[in-house]
Amino acid sequence: MLRRFEAGEKLSRIGKVLGLSTSTVATICDNKEKIRASSQAATRLTRSCSLVMENMERLLSVWIEDQNQRNVPISVLLIQEKARSLFEDLKREQGEGAQSETFGAS
Repeated sequence: MLRRFEAGEKLSRIGKVLGLSTSTVATICDNKEKIRASSQAATRLTRSCSLVMENMERLLSVWIEDQNQRNVPISVLLIQEKARSLFEDLKREQGEGAQSETFGAS
């Protein structure tokens, strides 16, 4: 929305495309600096995930895709078991700093 507004698109057109009232679009555009600041803060918070967790999620995704390509049936329990296994392996590889991390595979 903000990119459209900054590109010169009219508020009424933005509202129509996004299914919002013109006044809602105007309010959002008027508060764009606050929105961007809170968005950047939220991005920093969501990226606080540990390196072990990021690597586990990436490896788990690759494993799931591989199982799907091989037409191997997988269940939620099997995915959780694989996630826990990957997490523990990565924790061991990471060393001392990662040993206090926990993962529930919910």
